[in-house]
Amino acid sequence: MDSFIHVGKHRFQVDLCSPIDISIPVDFEGDQLNYFNVQDSQSRPYETENIKGSTLLGGGCNFDIVSIIPHCHTTHTECVGHIVDESILINNFALNGLKSAYVISITPESDLGKREKLSKYHCSTDKVITGEMIENKIGDLDFPVEVLVVRTLPNSNEKLTMKYNRKNIPPYFCLSAIEVIKKLNISHLCIDLPSLDRAIDGGSLIGHHLFWDIPMNTHSLSQKTPSTSTITELIFVPNEIKDGNYFINLQVANLSLDASLSRPVLYPILT
Repeated sequence: MDSFIHVGKHRFQVDLCSPIDISIPVDFEGDQLNYFNVQDSQSRPYETENIKGSTLLGGGCNFDIVSIIPHCHTTHTECVGHIVDESILINNFALNGLKSAYVISITPESDLGKREKLSKYHCSTDKVITGEMIENKIGDLDFPVEVLVVRTLPNSNEKLTMKYNRKNIPPYFCLSAIEVIKKLNISHLCIDLPSLDRAIDGGSLIGHHLFWDIPMNTHSLSQKTPSTSTITELIFVPNEIKDGNYFINLQVANLSLDASLSRPVLYPILT
């Protein structure tokens, strides 16, 4: 089934029969992705003296207790509530439905000299994404793009079960990259990294603060209207997916948290 969608003065034919899932599944019985060495996500049957949540235990059906940290275990979408004292909840945002998207592939670099404003915790071996890299990949967009999807290179299935920690610091976004994204009026950012910011940064999260217009070293909205922009982290874009224009449904679970599990799906554009 195809659908025609209008974005500004442009009309697109979208292939709704060819969804591309760019989320990372959680395998409760296998190897799992992990950020910050947290306890693995778990699933076990609910069980009391009178109730067995497993047919193998004699119950009438299966129902489990699930323990998971969205920020550390799998694909998730977060809002400004992630870094402020005020209770801003992701399920209050209108995120489901098709949005215009652009996929780019970027190879983070480590040798930048003094060209970039980096985290004060930056190490010479860290790899980063700069504003120049994003500008070179996007060029001049001729229609409004709501969602930017960033795939980092090299790209392999190892990302599905990667262990990110002090010994394996992932690439992160320079402030110049965030500035370019904001200049492009991107409302939603999807990345295949566990964070915009350096993994070990003393809790400063300077990229998140800039993206959501929260003053550095503060955790208050200061009576400002909260940003409606979101960040989706820990996606995985298969290599066969080409860079370029798509539509996307972020598919965020309806949980009252600063971030929730999500299953973003790309849809190809036919014309």
